[in-house]
Amino acid sequence: MERPMIDPLKIDDILGAGGALSNYFTSYEERGDQIEMSKLVLEGYEKNMAEVIEAGTGIGKSFGYLVPAILHYKETGEKTVVATSTITLQKQLVDKDLPTLANALSLDIPYALVMGRANYLCLRRYYDNSVSASIFLNDIESSESKLLSWVRTTEEGVLDELESLPKGVLKSDIASDYELCLGSKCPNYNKCFFYKSRRKADGAGIIITNHHLLFLDAKKRDENDEDYSEKALLPPYNRLIIDECHNMDKNATSLFTKVLSYSSFLWEFRKLVGVKHGANANNLITLAAGHSKGTEEKAFEVIKELESCEKLFNHFNSTLVLSLNGSEQRVDRGNYALFLKKYQDSLIAIKHSLDLISATLNYIISKSAFSDEDAYIQQGITSSICTFEGFSSFILEFLNVKEFKDKVYYLVREKTRNREEVGLRISPLEVNDILRESIFDKLGTVICLSATLKVDREFDFFRHQVGLDDREILSGCYESPFDYRRNLLLLIDNGKVIYKNDQEEEYFEHATNKIVTAIKASGGGALVLFTSYKMLSYVSSKAISELDGMNILIQNGELSRSQLLNRFREDKDSVLFATQSFWEGVDIPGDSLRLLILTKLPYPQVNEPLFKSRCEKIDSEGQSSYMLLSVPSMIMKLKQGLGRLIRSKDDKGVAFILDGRINRSRDYILSQLPACNCPEDFIDESLERRIEDFLY
Repeated sequence: MERPMIDPLKIDDILGAGGALSNYFTSYEERGDQIEMSKLVLEGYEKNMAEVIEAGTGIGKSFGYLVPAILHYKETGEKTVVATSTITLQKQLVDKDLPTLANALSLDIPYALVMGRANYLCLRRYYDNSVSASIFLNDIESSESKLLSWVRTTEEGVLDELESLPKGVLKSDIASDYELCLGSKCPNYNKCFFYKSRRKADGAGIIITNHHLLFLDAKKRDENDEDYSEKALLPPYNRLIIDECHNMDKNATSLFTKVLSYSSFLWEFRKLVGVKHGANANNLITLAAGHSKGTEEKAFEVIKELESCEKLFNHFNSTLVLSLNGSEQRVDRGNYALFLKKYQDSLIAIKHSLDLISATLNYIISKSAFSDEDAYIQQGITSSICTFEGFSSFILEFLNVKEFKDKVYYLVREKTRNREEVGLRISPLEVNDILRESIFDKLGTVICLSATLKVDREFDFFRHQVGLDDREILSGCYESPFDYRRNLLLLIDNGKVIYKNDQEEEYFEHATNKIVTAIKASGGGALVLFTSYKMLSYVSSKAISELDGMNILIQNGELSRSQLLNRFREDKDSVLFATQSFWEGVDIPGDSLRLLILTKLPYPQVNEPLFKSRCEKIDSEGQSSYMLLSVPSMIMKLKQGLGRLIRSKDDKGVAFILDGRINRSRDYILSQLPACNCPEDFIDESLERRIEDFLY
């Protein structure tokens, strides 16, 4: 007997005029497109379909998909997993949207936020760590005392709640760690924050998580040949909603990328010999040797070998930093022989050291006996052995490439907390097959949503990116209800000075002058978005003196993203110079953001190894990578950037695109954007007047 269908009219009873939400909110306005979107999501549940939905800002898409998810749970008891790209949206769903719906509907809606284990405090590791020593706790103003106070009062135990840690202590020192976990044998098991979160998730009807954990869960199931009826990192489920899905390709690629770096080795090095464990405050290797006579000498040897391997990694990293031109470099057919000539001996030496470390640690473990209470020692060392074996396999793969076809091999230079570092990476050329086989082919309902998905009024680009091009789908597009023609003035630079790689400084100087003029005209309240830190640094350093008296905020690593946003919101006349992470997920309604400046069209970097490899694949098949990859990627990112400006029906603002290259395809690009006020008679000389007249 088939289960009864959920009447779509129940959506109207909740979201419509005279419905539950209109009775709950005093100034509730029915949104027709939100109701239609919600009914489409419900249809996806009823028909076990995949869906792709574009819902513009102001549609109310979170309520639009949560309502059918709740109705379905109440009817069937089936869980829904909701995965988002940003922590901001996860917190909104858990702290605001779901509680509101529960109150408005007078329903008990069990929901849970599920994060990776490393986000939670481990009480045993905290108390075992010297940070909890009583000698530090006498001073109530000390960072150690403040940490203890937080440990005693926190309800969730999420480490991101901490603003700072005592000197010398890393979050990883006190975080929950699978390999060091005693599970139910731990004396703190019943109070464990990680297990409390998982027990809550097991009983939840709506589970909120992030893209990373979603893909990691799928990867684990695939590796273990398990379907979604089994419990993995997430509980069993068959209904999935992926919000902010325009980031799926990027986030999945990141997860499925293998990395070898100095920092990744130091992480394991610190865990084995740099962090104190247990009541005796010894490192894991010494503790392990203490459980078996005759392994003390081997423990001494392996610690020495770890120190030797650290020196090899350090030297290798220093060599790469000095020799790498630019921030990224692909290793392909053309330069592979040169790469081997330069670095093969160093990598082989590192591999030999890693293999020796793994073998010695295995010997120590094999000769030691551990009680249940000390099982974490064996688990921690076994985990490090697996990691070192993974590093060794990585090196073997990098040194024995047979063909450059389905994977991309490259080097990336990054600035860590204390040093510059070059990491080796191996990424899948595409993730569409991986996502298709591990998620889309195995789940009944998969709903993909974002405010920006369409290119040329179609979903084809997105569907191919994520592996949804072979599955039959339902789709919908719901435009923002905001009046962009009245509230958004889009100004485009005349293009007399065009950005060129060999004429950067001229373009930077031109951009600085225009940016300063525009900001003075708006009186601040300006977000200036860059596509590179180089241009951000140049322009912001020049503009500061010209904008004397204004509160200038710069994304330069000194303040976190949330700190910058909070300060920007609080001072409605401030100016924020920012780059990639601020192109999306920024919600600043009102006068605090009234001017948005886009310094360059957000085309992908042509020499970025992964993008370059994908372009070459498309071109080799006789198609245009520029039209099939570069332009669609730019359009989606541009739409995300412009979406920062108008966040409510009362918002009013000016967007200024400085990159004159837009004029080459002006009509086409504008056709992809919200229909706004974009005067064709705009000339640079009228910039200041145009902004002032529109805003004031």
